[in-house]
Amino acid sequence: MLVFCNLQDERKLYDENWRKMSDDIERYLVHKYQPVIYTPTDEEVQDKLLEQLEEIFANNGISMYTYNLPHKTTQYRIDENNKLIEEELSYDHCKL
Repeated sequence: MLVFCNLQDERKLYDENWRKMSDDIERYLVHKYQPVIYTPTDEEVQDKLLEQLEEIFANNGISMYTYNLPHKTTQYRIDENNKLIEEELSYDHCKL
């Protein structure tokens, strides 16, 4: 919609619909940290959504930031690439 329709306020569209676009992201994050009971913050879910949107825009040769959309926070981008955390989370908890 952002690319092919001339919207008046992209940010309003995002603010009103980001939860609908991110329900699978929240499930992914909850599952990622099992067996720990984890509830992702709204900020973390939005960051993941924005990462996915940025990738979709980039695949179409467009910068997401030419639109009035929020920017990602840096906190979650750093944690995602932490190899030690990823290694610890990758253990098969059923075998331990």
